[in-house]
Amino acid sequence: MVFDFGLAYVRPVINGDPSGKILFATLRSLLFFLLFVRAAFGQSDSLSRHNGILQDDPSNIFTRIELFNERQTLTDGTVANVTTARGIMAIGKRFTTRVDIPYISLPRTSSAEATSGIGDVSARLLGYKILQSRRAAMLASVELSFPTAQSPLLGMGRNIITPVIAYTRYLPKRKTVLALTYQDYFSFGGDESRAHIRWSRMQLYHIRPWSRRVWTLLLPELYYDHSGGGFSMNLEATGYYRMSDRFAVWLKGGAGLFGDHPARYSWTVEVGLRHLIWRKKKL
Repeated sequence: MVFDFGLAYVRPVINGDPSGKILFATLRSLLFFLLFVRAAFGQSDSLSRHNGILQDDPSNIFTRIELFNERQTLTDGTVANVTTARGIMAIGKRFTTRVDIPYISLPRTSSAEATSGIGDVSARLLGYKILQSRRAAMLASVELSFPTAQSPLLGMGRNIITPVIAYTRYLPKRKTVLALTYQDYFSFGGDESRAHIRWSRMQLYHIRPWSRRVWTLLLPELYYDHSGGGFSMNLEATGYYRMSDRFAVWLKGGAGLFGDHPARYSWTVEVGLRHLIWRKKKL
């Protein structure tokens, strides 16, 4: 997530008192928009496609709303709390778009006052599924992050464009999904005094169901800083529970393994709620 990267650059003292009303107004607008999407464009599908592991396949397309909270301890000891509202919309069977709105809270430290507010909003402009078969899928997309943070401490200060490619392989005999994603981050415009960004990230997904309601995701992610920072790596494990056909919850834990990339943390914990938006097929 792009907004995580800015948390490693907490340096100056920035005073301010951003209002939580902005967050609630933004979430409310996002909710109304997705409710409209549900009525107008909601996927018409059978229940089976939304069971378990397919929900977290990065090459799959489902219209949904997610709300999740992540608490990170960064390598410099800073503790960050990030609450994110995410809306994903499927447009037909091959196109998708997405928007992430983070609300970030940083505690008071010896060098900075406590700060909270909206971070950098990111959006998937358009994703297109270029391959779909019974055993494989591939999705290509372009994502943008905008310098919308209410404080310099809460964002990168630059526009960031990110081409993404995701390839998935289904292994029905092993009841497993394997997927690989590759992303390149390029900064442009924005605050010229902020660091230029030229990073790559690779993620390997191992998704396995344990029952009709429970599945897990093991996710190692590797970062490379093209400016000379070398390689860094995080490892995350997530457990999911499907409460109903439309709702699921998850709990994630992660640890930084090596490297000094800004996205590498010491450890992280996340809880989340997902609501799938789709229409039942008419009989």
